[in-house]
Amino acid sequence: MTKEPGAALARVLLVEDDVSIARFIEMALEDQGLDLTVCVDVESALAVLKDGPVQLIISDLMLPGLSGYDLLDRLHAEPALVAGAKVVIFSAGLGAGKSVELEGRGVWRVLSKPASVVQLLACVG
Repeated sequence: MTKEPGAALARVLLVEDDVSIARFIEMALEDQGLDLTVCVDVESALAVLKDGPVQLIISDLMLPGLSGYDLLDRLHAEPALVAGAKVVIFSAGLGAGKSVELEGRGVWRVLSKPASVVQLLACVG
C-alpha cells in the first residue's frame, strides 16, 4: 500500500485502545505514504468508515465497550462500510482455531501481538 507518485494516500484505519501499541504502529508506518487514522473504540471507527472508504482496517479484538467482534458483525451487516477494504485483526492470544474462525468472518489476515515491524509492514505493503 505504498504511495505511487501522484496517487492519493491509501487510507488505513487502526482501531486500538492501547496508546503504546497505537504509537508503535504509527511509528512503524510513518514512512509508508499512508493516511492513518487511529480510533480507540468501535463507535469512533464506525464514524470514520461512514465518512468515507478506507483501504485497510486493522483492529484489536479487546476494546472498551463494543469489541472487535462487534465491529466485524457491523461490517458484515453493513457491507458499504467495508467498501472493499481488507480487514486485519491485530490481537493477543490468538490460536490457530481462532484465526480460522476470524478468516471465516471476512478477516483477510490475523496478526498476533506482539508483532514485529517486519510483519506489520508485510501486512500493510
